[in-house]
Amino acid sequence: MDVEKNSKVAVIIRTMIVSGFHITKAASQPAGLRVDCLRYDEFGLPIQYCVFISDRPVGQTAKEALIKSAKGNYQVPLLVEDCREKRDGVLRLKDFLDRLGGPIDVWLPLSSDFEAMLNTLGHNKLVEGMVGKADDSFEEAVKQGLQFLFGSRVIRYGQERLFEKLPDGVGFAQSDALILYDAKAYGKGYKFSQDSIRTFSDYVRKFNDRYSGYVGKVYAFVVISGDFADSEKALKSRDSELYASCQTRLVCLNAVQLAKLVNLIRDKISFRNAIDWKRILAATPLEEKELEAELKRIAKDKIVR
Repeated sequence: MDVEKNSKVAVIIRTMIVSGFHITKAASQPAGLRVDCLRYDEFGLPIQYCVFISDRPVGQTAKEALIKSAKGNYQVPLLVEDCREKRDGVLRLKDFLDRLGGPIDVWLPLSSDFEAMLNTLGHNKLVEGMVGKADDSFEEAVKQGLQFLFGSRVIRYGQERLFEKLPDGVGFAQSDALILYDAKAYGKGYKFSQDSIRTFSDYVRKFNDRYSGYVGKVYAFVVISGDFADSEKALKSRDSELYASCQTRLVCLNAVQLAKLVNLIRDKISFRNAIDWKRILAATPLEEKELEAELKRIAKDKIVR
């Protein structure tokens, strides 16, 4: 694995750092990538690790040499293979990343100015130093924020197919909680109309007709904007309208709240795969208190550390 050029390596290193590993050295070797690092346990004690990641099965001789080298340096050895087959004494790369809360594909949601940037773009204004269109930049930032939240694939396709009437993208919150989403950059806040609900309902029906046999039906339609011009009562009414039309929840999320959700996940990244997103996506407008309650429930269960 080439440390400088391999994008998969970049994802691995990002994920480890966000998950609390302090990396002291990462070096490419003929058989794979060796990462010397430490992480503090629940008592605040440092645990030294030697994580070796290979894109092919490691031979028994090499495996024994790695374990011996790690133990000689008072490190806990972790052997990780980017393979489909499970093997004794070895973690698959997918399982390794899942245990850390899922892969971290991008840094943007982790930047200190993500909230301010998202809020500015959501009000259809470019951040100082940015070029291009504010609404397009907002859509990209929303996509990255949702991808970080869910720890899974988010596809942005509305912008790339300009002659079709499509939502901005689709996200896989969890196996049975598929979402469609639209990012609305409006200076004075987005206001729903009866046409809005009809449009969203059409998006949902068309998507379900085409893809439900492959990925299941849409659970929620998420609208993200800098602000909403409707009252909370009106938003809940719109949710009821959409559900009556296509049995899909309408979730309204403003830009600041999206950034706050990202911050909550960042501080509890190992909890990410245990989150019941269907429970959270039942609330509109969606606020950070919904996710806070879910994270407290996970902590109380003491299954995930």
